[in-house]
Amino acid sequence: MKKVMYLFLISIIGSLIINSCSESTTPTVTKEYFPGKTGDTWIYERSYKENGADKTAQDSTIISSSTTVKGKVAFKYDTFINSVYLESYYRYSNDSKLYALPSELLPKEIMALIPAAILPQDWVVVADDKSSNWEMFRFKVEDLPIDVSGVTAKLNGDIIVTGQKAATMNFTVAGKIYSAQEFNTKISYVGKIFYGGYTFDFNFEVNTKSYFADKVGLIRSETPKQEIKINNPFGDPVSLYTIEASSRMLTRFSVQ
Repeated sequence: MKKVMYLFLISIIGSLIINSCSESTTPTVTKEYFPGKTGDTWIYERSYKENGADKTAQDSTIISSSTTVKGKVAFKYDTFINSVYLESYYRYSNDSKLYALPSELLPKEIMALIPAAILPQDWVVVADDKSSNWEMFRFKVEDLPIDVSGVTAKLNGDIIVTGQKAATMNFTVAGKIYSAQEFNTKISYVGKIFYGGYTFDFNFEVNTKSYFADKVGLIRSETPKQEIKINNPFGDPVSLYTIEASSRMLTRFSVQ
């Protein structure tokens, strides 16, 4: 009888231990997708089109300094094409999120049409490892004049910029395989356009993809070719502008 009770107690204790282990949670490992310190450097191969021809160039980015921008300590990223200075922009990260300024996110083709003063002026989340979808920012355009084939048109509507965390993908950099998280940016215009004496519904999207690897940072970015057209019910669609396909692929890096 004592032996039976002993075995019974052992089985209860074992069950409790197993249940305790099964109920324990595995600690979440936070990925450092957005590393950044002064002196960090990334070298990319940029692919793009110029006058209809496919081109490649060495595209390098270096964090040159840190400074306070709109109340946040941010890093300044300087970009060079074939060693010639191209542009600078600011980023900072916090709690698995990467932040940028709205004026640095829109494609140059869109920024050529929109006055920077009407954009939101504060930091927005451009990549978020803890969210599936989020809105970065939105703003209205009212009677915004744009040139369409030599004719002045006017836009009235909303520009909405959203982000999405997508799948992971493997990339090889300098012989080593890295798993990278994909983040997508979608720029949407929903509204109307006054053109040629008529008002038309006018909607379009511009999409880009960015891939970030743990303790590496941006490993690849790509923008497919996208045509922005006015659907003209009286004739052929009118081309507003074309965003040519482009990409940046990391070839080597130095991250502290």
